[in-house]
Amino acid sequence: MFETSESAPSDGSLVGLIIASILLPPLGIVLLWMRRGTAAATKIGATALIAALAAGYVFVFLQLRRGSNDSHYTELEQHRAQQQQGTTQSPSDGQPTERTHNLGFTHRNIE
Repeated sequence: MFETSESAPSDGSLVGLIIASILLPPLGIVLLWMRRGTAAATKIGATALIAALAAGYVFVFLQLRRGSNDSHYTELEQHRAQQQQGTTQSPSDGQPTERTHNLGFTHRNIE
C-alpha cells in the first residue's frame, strides 16, 4: 500500500552538492566532506576545484569593484590639473592676495 521507490541517494545529493558548490562554495565543501562513500582522493580533488571556483568569484568581485573607481580617479586628476593652473596664474607682483571662503574666513597668499 505504501510503496516507496528509493532512487540512488547519491543522485539527488550529488545534484544538490553541485548546485551548492556553484552558488555558495563553502557550503559545497561542507556538504562534500559530509558525504559518505566518497573516496578521500575524490574529496580532496573536488575541494581543490571548489576552492578554485571560490577564488575566481573573489577575483571577479575585486575586479568589478576596482574598475568602478577609474572615472573617479580621472575626475580627481582633472581637478588637480585645474588647481595647478590656478596657482600658476596667481599674480606675482609681491603683493599678498586675499580670498574669502564660504564661511567668511579670509585666506592670504604671500608669495
